[in-house]
Amino acid sequence: MTRRVRGPAALPRIPSLRLKHLDPLSDAPTTPLPLTCIIPFSFLPGVYYATAYWMPTEKRIQVKNVLDRNGDAYGFYNNSVKTTGWGILEIKAGYGSQSLSNEIIMFAAGFLEGYLTAPAVFVFPQPITLFQIQFLNAIGDLLDLIPSLSPTKNSSLKFFKRWDMGHCSALIKVRFMESLDDFYLLSSGLVLLQTTNSVYNKSLLQHVVPQSLLAWQRVRVANMMANNGKQWAEVFSKFNSGTYNNQYMVLDLKKVNLNHSLDEGTLYIVEQIPTYVEYSEQTAVLRRGYWPSYNIPFHEKVYNWSGYPILVKNLGLDYSYDLAPRAKIFRRDQGKVTDMESMKYIMRYNNYKEDPYSKGDPCNTICCREDLNSLNPSPGGCYDTKVADIYLASKYKAYAISGPTVQGGLPVFHWSRFNKTLHEGMPEAYNFDFITMKPIL
Repeated sequence: MTRRVRGPAALPRIPSLRLKHLDPLSDAPTTPLPLTCIIPFSFLPGVYYATAYWMPTEKRIQVKNVLDRNGDAYGFYNNSVKTTGWGILEIKAGYGSQSLSNEIIMFAAGFLEGYLTAPAVFVFPQPITLFQIQFLNAIGDLLDLIPSLSPTKNSSLKFFKRWDMGHCSALIKVRFMESLDDFYLLSSGLVLLQTTNSVYNKSLLQHVVPQSLLAWQRVRVANMMANNGKQWAEVFSKFNSGTYNNQYMVLDLKKVNLNHSLDEGTLYIVEQIPTYVEYSEQTAVLRRGYWPSYNIPFHEKVYNWSGYPILVKNLGLDYSYDLAPRAKIFRRDQGKVTDMESMKYIMRYNNYKEDPYSKGDPCNTICCREDLNSLNPSPGGCYDTKVADIYLASKYKAYAISGPTVQGGLPVFHWSRFNKTLHEGMPEAYNFDFITMKPIL
């Protein structure tokens, strides 16, 4: 699902901002604001349009089933999950006839998002609290929050081998950028990609404390406030929760002089673990051709403190930064990326039966298929891909595909093989193609 929130000229414009509720750093009301709403209207099957208006006297939101550009927030939701694999949400806020505070603009946009997407959401049996809303947004943070609060009794390296290793990949070349995870195109000229690192040194998780902000909160604040990669890293580093420990790649398109040069500051790499965030300027690496990312930390301190050297010693070089299977595949094949089709191809690549670097493992490759694991199949791995080039990114456009790869004749993923896993509302089979994601409001 893509979400877009825009503000007036004096506010940061963030076409891909994913917003659920008031920013936790703002002066949000201590009590819920009263709301007035009606059922969203659909002009086309599965497409819902609505406009939110702030009522200053009543201090409440009113929603009408019209697309009114004079409203305080307006937009649509296209529930095309069953036909394309994606639900598409676009909201434009802060361009209406009223002059409103940032807080009210964000509130109107967030409320309209919930209003428009409500028909696609299976309703909770009772109203949920603000804490529960924050909890639902913290799905990435829960990867580290759960083991920090409920440590497993089995701490052997063998137990962690399959489940702790992430399955998201990213690749940046001078003209192209791609991610199998978070993918933001921002009007500041920044592009944000992300892959998840694991913390095998479980003693680090003892330092996860509530006096912090979760990763999803800090990412959104940094997206709103930063104008370059260093600023993004500095903002994100504050109030580190030590949860959802990722590698973030911040690409500044303003620094790219196509067919000529990459200015200093084009690429910043940011990595987080509990109690520590490290970032560095890595444009020099990109000048040599490409930047790959594959769930293994780049910075030496983060790599060492996370426990990867112990894994290399006990489980082999698949956990090393330079000789991991995807590192070798990217090194071998990135030179073949010359256009958009070849970029799509490498990021959907899975030839695990024949590629010597995969060694017969459907997850030792760029686009993992954990469901094809012969010993213990599970519905995990690479489940979508987003691709753009510098021209598309400048217009907030990208190509996106939902579902595991079927490249080279791999079987289509079917939920019927995993009925014990909750998947209500999702397509039974994933055999979709790339579609173009772009703002239209």
